[in-house]
Amino acid sequence: VCGASADVIVARNFLRAAFCPVRIEGLEILNRMRPRGLWPCVVASNHTSYLDVIALIAYLPVDCLYSAKQEILGYPLLGMITRKMGQLGFDRSDPQARVRQAEQIQQALHDGLSVVVFPEGTFTPAPGVRPFQLGAFKAAAVARRPVVPLAIHGARQIWRDHTWLPLPGRVTLT
Repeated sequence: VCGASADVIVARNFLRAAFCPVRIEGLEILNRMRPRGLWPCVVASNHTSYLDVIALIAYLPVDCLYSAKQEILGYPLLGMITRKMGQLGFDRSDPQARVRQAEQIQQALHDGLSVVVFPEGTFTPAPGVRPFQLGAFKAAAVARRPVVPLAIHGARQIWRDHTWLPLPGRVTLT
């Protein structure tokens, strides 16, 4: 990948090694946003698996900050990537952490950076969408930046909660 960052290369190589091809649909929407001045933005994605962040780092065609729970720093691969990328982390045990995180997201948007959030906050083995945390949406509204919905399909079957290794399978980002 010519000109790709080390994080992108590591993420793509991980997906290749895990036999997890990624298909991207709707990329033209993001490409149309930039020339129209609709950048930076908040990318709001469903959250189903450990694989979500890796697939987004590998194939989301923009440099973004990621909002992550503090516990991620202790995970072997994701922790390393998260630390090196300087991502936005928050301590879920602190009741004021989500308020501070929304302020960080708003500041990042004002600074010209896009931010990826998982409004569900976490994922569980159970299928379905969990209730949304609204801080990132409020930050986008205050910063007057768009929210781009992104759907991840297939990742839950590949790398479920409470499992150590991914199974082969296809992921689609829409």
